[in-house]
Amino acid sequence: LKIKVTPGDAPRVAGRGGARMASARACLEHLTRALAQLGVTTQSTAPSIPLHKGDDSSKEPPFLTAETLRRAKFNHPAACAPLWRAIHDLFLVGCAGYPEPDVARRALASAREASAKSAMEYAEAQLASSSNAGDQDARSRRAVAAELARTAEDETCARVARWHLGRKGYPHVQELVTCEARGGDSRPLLLALAWTVRPQIKSSQIHNPFSPSRPDPIPSQPG
Repeated sequence: LKIKVTPGDAPRVAGRGGARMASARACLEHLTRALAQLGVTTQSTAPSIPLHKGDDSSKEPPFLTAETLRRAKFNHPAACAPLWRAIHDLFLVGCAGYPEPDVARRALASAREASAKSAMEYAEAQLASSSNAGDQDARSRRAVAAELARTAEDETCARVARWHLGRKGYPHVQELVTCEARGGDSRPLLLALAWTVRPQIKSSQIHNPFSPSRPDPIPSQPG
């Protein structure tokens, strides 16, 4: 994976502190572009059908952004779901040995479609068995089912990502107990993401941030 970053990518800010901040932001944006090229996303592929005007979460960026990382730095709950999903996708890519970006994108897209279909089927079954299912119109039922599916996907991503972190020996995995799938503390997840991506970064080769490695054996999914 090659992304060329030139000095002009970072805004020129007067002062040594400003230059450091500009450099740090350029590095974050470089990282988020690299992850986006691999297909690492932050959103569910379950359909977004808002119940109310302004509720459409599909308007959020589909890939990790420097702004999401900034929110996590300040422990914003809204950063939890995107970071959990990014860590989840990174481990899936890692299990495949960090293949070429187009291969990684197709593999992750296929996995997400299968996950979304399974989550939607589960949500529709849950909704059909609820006592007030007959009291809702068709659009409301679809919206509720879609939200249930997205919640189920987010919870699955968090559970699988947490399991992989423990399997890989992340030393602060117990601190993630307050990081819920869709809220809670997000700063610990920022540290977990940095730990996850660190072995794949070649600090001496900014044009190729992901080092080639042998693929991990793909483990069975946690229960």
